[in-house]
Amino acid sequence: MIIQQQLLLLFKEDKIARADAEAIRKGIGFYRWTHDLVEITGRDALEVLQKIYISDLSKVPVGKSKYTASLDENGEIIDDVIVMHMADGLYWVSDLYGPRLLPWIDRHKGNADIHAKIITYDWDMYAVQGPESVKAMNAMLDEPVDELKRFGICRRKLGDIPVYIHRSGFTGENGYEIYAAFDKSAQRAGRRAHCPGSAGGCASGRGRQGPRSRPRSGRCGRCRRPDRP
Repeated sequence: MIIQQQLLLLFKEDKIARADAEAIRKGIGFYRWTHDLVEITGRDALEVLQKIYISDLSKVPVGKSKYTASLDENGEIIDDVIVMHMADGLYWVSDLYGPRLLPWIDRHKGNADIHAKIITYDWDMYAVQGPESVKAMNAMLDEPVDELKRFGICRRKLGDIPVYIHRSGFTGENGYEIYAAFDKSAQRAGRRAHCPGSAGGCASGRGRQGPRSRPRSGRCGRCRRPDRP
């Protein structure tokens, strides 16, 4: 309890953290996301995903995602994830720790026709979060995303950069995730820097440094991935 009180006091006195939180709650916050991303392909991809996650993923059509979890043999949660149905026979799993997921898939796939690989360093992602996030997205993209529903996925362009847009996030506010090939990351960040003027302003936060960091509760974090191997 004492430690929690100290942390709350530290956050209360941290003006930059409070500004980050205000940006997310009242305007727009940008941060670089760094969960691991696992690609699962193959004829039996859905069959294996049905085995390792608790939700009925057969009800998730192409262009939608599902927040779900995996359990161990004792019914305890291993990890909560988002499974994105990108195309027929192609799924992305936003997972806390990809190297742990791969052997878990191998353990349960049997003779299934499936291939799983970590694509964390092939795709980069920025989260755009807050009540004004849709204005920022529409200002940046070639087509608006007003009609994109929660947990929906669509393709757009950011200038001439092809991107996937996923309406999701972990802030509790409306928000979006922008996925682009990693080699386009610098171009995308540059284009993002020009959007706030037409979208009402935005802020990028200071999140914890590390390869798989979530933003701390109530604030925007900018998590930076280590250099590619």
